Amino acid sequence: MATENEVPAWTATDIGQLKPLTTQKAGATKIAKALNRTPGAKTVKAHMHMLDVSLSTRG
Repeated sequence: MATENEVPAWTATDIGQLKPLTTQKAGATKIAKALNRTPGAKTVKAHMHMLDVSLSTRG
């Protein structure tokens, strides 16, 4: 379990939720809220998995 200053680890379930959201072209903010992450964290993870993700924060 993560403490206040620690970042929670990405799980296979998190990645499984990220993939469909990126294919739906949901914005960074919408995806981040759905995954309880920051927009930057989800963008980095999406690029690590070679997912086409919108960098827009207006979603």
